[in-house]
Amino acid sequence: AAPTQVSVAGGPFEAIAGWAGPWPADDRWWSPTHRRRARVQVVTASGSAQLLVAEGGGWWLEGVYD
Repeated sequence: AAPTQVSVAGGPFEAIAGWAGPWPADDRWWSPTHRRRARVQVVTASGSAQLLVAEGGGWWLEGVYD
């Protein structure tokens, strides 16, 4: 489903105005320590753009664009 809101570090939830992705990645697929994740870029109603990554059963903030 399309993302509708985001909260960073326990802060207030913000509505998502737009998003792109997901972009899956399988880093070091040949190694026993490979990492599988997916990235999504979201733009909040306030105009903040964030790069989120899903890995290990959770979502993490990877970058912020101002």
